[in-house]
Amino acid sequence: ELKMKIREKGGDSFLRMTMEDVLARLPNEEELSLYPDEVSVGGRSYRCVYRFDPGKEDDGVTLKVPENLLNDIPATAVDWMVPGLLLDRVLSLLRGLPKEYRKRLQPLAQTAEYAVKNLDASAGLLIPALAGLLREKLKVDIPSSVWSDDKEPDHLRLRFSVVDKDGSEKAAGRDLTYLQKNEYTEKNSRAFDLACRQWEKSKLKEWNFGDLPEIIDLTEKGSFMGCAYPALKPGTDGVDLRLYKTREEATNSHKEGVAALYCIHFKRELKDLKKALILPEPLRTWADGFNGIRDMEKQLLEKVKIDLFAVNIRTEGRFHFHAKTVKNKILSYGQEMITEVEPLLKAYHETAKAVSRLEIMNRANTAGREFLNQIRQEMDRLLPPDFLFRYDSEGMKNVPRYLKALNIRADRGIFNMEKDRIREKEILPFVTRLNELYENLPPFSTDEKKQAMKEFSMMIEEYRVSIFAQELKTAFPVSARRLKEKLAIIDHMF
Repeated sequence: ELKMKIREKGGDSFLRMTMEDVLARLPNEEELSLYPDEVSVGGRSYRCVYRFDPGKEDDGVTLKVPENLLNDIPATAVDWMVPGLLLDRVLSLLRGLPKEYRKRLQPLAQTAEYAVKNLDASAGLLIPALAGLLREKLKVDIPSSVWSDDKEPDHLRLRFSVVDKDGSEKAAGRDLTYLQKNEYTEKNSRAFDLACRQWEKSKLKEWNFGDLPEIIDLTEKGSFMGCAYPALKPGTDGVDLRLYKTREEATNSHKEGVAALYCIHFKRELKDLKKALILPEPLRTWADGFNGIRDMEKQLLEKVKIDLFAVNIRTEGRFHFHAKTVKNKILSYGQEMITEVEPLLKAYHETAKAVSRLEIMNRANTAGREFLNQIRQEMDRLLPPDFLFRYDSEGMKNVPRYLKALNIRADRGIFNMEKDRIREKEILPFVTRLNELYENLPPFSTDEKKQAMKEFSMMIEEYRVSIFAQELKTAFPVSARRLKEKLAIIDHMF
């Protein structure tokens, strides 16, 4: 019957819905503005392409990104580019929360609308911003560990299409960071090569190359071709000026390059410093038993160079101003470093000496040797060869007490290893959690969270002192309860 009808009508067009049939009403200007034809990031515009095709790879919104601009898009801008997606994204995130939190946010649709109206696009990534808003305004504190966008439908996540200069797609995906890391940018563009020939210099011995901008635009035949990032880099004979394709690479290189240029500038002062850093006795003996005298003296010299010279300076004027500022500090700073490391090396030497004595006494005791080997591992964890670059001045002040606590633990534990194991079990869960935090730390974690983790690590060391060497006393009150409370705070941080 349907076939006959189609023949009568001369086709099946009468079965197809028109735009008028589908639309209850046309969207108004305000609604359309939520789905822009192009978005602006960092002063540059990118075209948006919309497609409704559920299940297909390009379903949703696709941002067309020229390959030479891919690395210019900050991850913090992605969540806010298409405002029309925000409400559904927030609602999806709320629905993905555990039941105990969803119950407190009901009705979710109303909560999502409230959140979208009050979220600040300048707050960075969406999830931390949303969590902060719920905590501050609705008093619902949700741990960072329970948030997830894994169940978020693909069409709600912006898709990036990396295109070449002819508009052909070279790569695509919804994970901007992945695309940027895989460097779909043109490796050897003529514009970049030309800029390298214009900018790059080698074997620099002084700042005589003008001021350095943080970013330069690349052009080819009058067309914009992306950006490059100039930075200094230590060279084989002096310092080199190089162009990099990412800001991160340039930043990492530049401080080292500036430090290398200061080393040339302060060649005579560093020669005097090297003589001043020859370790006296008994520090010399302690260093020899730690990681070698020469290595210790070399590290002290490097520490002075990094702390005083590794700065992000980009103008000749600031370079010479900083040189005048630090010139008279070089020798004194080196002496300060010797003074700071002395108690650490002394404590390490005394603990190592005590452990050696116990090892001799327990040569036939297999369990005892294993226990003392564990103590040595703890010593090396507390004072690794590069400890000067791992601890700040405040952190170094506490290490001698931690080493003394190990000395006491070894002396007591060798005669009652069962008791030592019981005490160690009190600490192990916190150590395990700290390791997990560091292993799973996302790249967008805040400095606040990193600082809290550093504080938690110090709390664990103080807890060791309270358990194994109570007579040394702790720097501040610490207990299992306080450690759990600190963990709870960290779990809510991003």
